[in-house]
Amino acid sequence: MTIDTDEEKERENIDDNDIVVEEKQAQDDHKSVRPDISKSKSKFQQAAKSVQLLSIVGSKVDQANKIGSELDGWCKEAALVLQQAIAAEGRGESPEAENFQAPGREHFLRVREYFKFSPARYAATLGIQTNQTTPSLRLVGSSAAAGRSGAVFFLSPDQQLIVKSCTQRDWTTMLKILPSYVEYVEKCKIQDHAANNADIRFNTFLPAYMGLYGFNVDGKQLQVIVMTNIFAGARKINRRYDLKGSTKGRTASQKEVEKRNPVYKDLDWLSKERKIAVPEGVMTVVAGILRRDANFLDNMGLIDYSLLLGIHDCDEFKDSPRESVDINVIKDSTRVCYAGIVDILTPYRFAKRMETLFSGTLRCCADVSCQPPHVYAARFSDFMEHSVLSCTE
Repeated sequence: MTIDTDEEKERENIDDNDIVVEEKQAQDDHKSVRPDISKSKSKFQQAAKSVQLLSIVGSKVDQANKIGSELDGWCKEAALVLQQAIAAEGRGESPEAENFQAPGREHFLRVREYFKFSPARYAATLGIQTNQTTPSLRLVGSSAAAGRSGAVFFLSPDQQLIVKSCTQRDWTTMLKILPSYVEYVEKCKIQDHAANNADIRFNTFLPAYMGLYGFNVDGKQLQVIVMTNIFAGARKINRRYDLKGSTKGRTASQKEVEKRNPVYKDLDWLSKERKIAVPEGVMTVVAGILRRDANFLDNMGLIDYSLLLGIHDCDEFKDSPRESVDINVIKDSTRVCYAGIVDILTPYRFAKRMETLFSGTLRCCADVSCQPPHVYAARFSDFMEHSVLSCTE
């Protein structure tokens, strides 16, 4: 097994002047504190064309992986307000949305740069043209979205970015950890480069958080967070798993199993799936990245996160499509696995301490999901290394 590198290298070497020019101009925009509005509008339009070109030159999300429905009602209005605001920022203008907030701008710019989303590309992907009055986002109900339920999800037209509604706790936690999070992902890149891990196309499994926004729609406050879509793969995902490293009650319910795209859990993985067999060198790197990410979350006092895995069963008679830039892909002899950590914004506070006490200590259930951060991180890392990955050598 190898990490999916050759296809992405081929994609990066595509000789397209429009894309190169757009990225160069976007870098110039990033250096300018207050760009000229007329120039920003021109660059926004060029970026929009380049985003369309990227979708043609590179891969598209497999049709079976696409989710979401057309917007209506309040969600449609909310999506329009958000897309207009992001487009306005991309043109160097002030958003007109009521009570619009976009905290942590400088930090999120650094995150986008790390994950190869230039300011112009980001605005063109999530924004809309000035004369457009219908939002282009897709709505995903909580029942169709992988991970924790209870939130509203939007998807960008190319399905590469997710916009997820967040609670006040999520908002506060994101801003609290943001400086450390940015410093961490940037440090990961430096460390791995220094270690000559150039063949590994990713440095972290943590969510790629691109922005945080708050605004009013019909008098109702909405807070959302933008991140990349782990499952925006060019290959059909046959099975999905949400793995925490806990085995207490971690099976998919019958209701979940009956869904079109069910998300299975830890015990399901152990009973249904073979370990991902990789060469020793690859396993060392991948397991090391997972452990390093978990240690960071431990230091931030966070729990309840999961590793999402999307499994594609390979067909030796079909050509392998190119993958999107910066999507985490691991391969063994028979499967392609899309992977990423999600739901990292749960701090270990009083309520969670009580849950650990009553569910774990008093009821003698040692492997309940809720654990102190250091215990959670160690169990998570051990499960991934020993129950998800295996060595072929």
